[in-house]
Amino acid sequence: VNKKFPSSSLNPTKLSFASQINHSFNASLTRSLLHHHFGLHIPSLPPGRLCPPVPNRANYICWIRELVKAQLQDRIEEAGKFGSTYHKNATMNYQGIDIGTGASAIYPLLLSSELFSRSNELCELDVCGKQGPDALESRKWKFLATDIDPVAVASASLNVKANDLNDQIEVVQVA
Repeated sequence: VNKKFPSSSLNPTKLSFASQINHSFNASLTRSLLHHHFGLHIPSLPPGRLCPPVPNRANYICWIRELVKAQLQDRIEEAGKFGSTYHKNATMNYQGIDIGTGASAIYPLLLSSELFSRSNELCELDVCGKQGPDALESRKWKFLATDIDPVAVASASLNVKANDLNDQIEVVQVA
């Protein structure tokens, strides 16, 4: 981790890896993984707030995508039963709400990342009628990310802005 991401706080001279687990280390590791694997920049992970474990969150996002894919397949099959066809040039926009998004806004950021938004998984169903960048652009997530904690809302907003995703993710403080 240190060679690839010098800003990580892992100290290889210490005897125990477990002795280095603290917020600074977790934040550095989370930032490094999100940047390396998802192209995301996370400038704000304030102390005292959850620092999300990236593999668990990414697995959850994969599960959500599989649910969406199954729902889409069901719609196509239903349309066929009634003699109609699913409009192949339909714009595929998805909407989500993240209740308790936390300081990182990790779920909306992951689903909006290039790895998930530019995947051809949903094009395998041929619902967009075309392949390539235009087809991929037609499947964007829009999120409402909410939290009651003003520190989490400010941090999540900063992370969304750092990734230029303000048009896709709206972060709102709720009572």
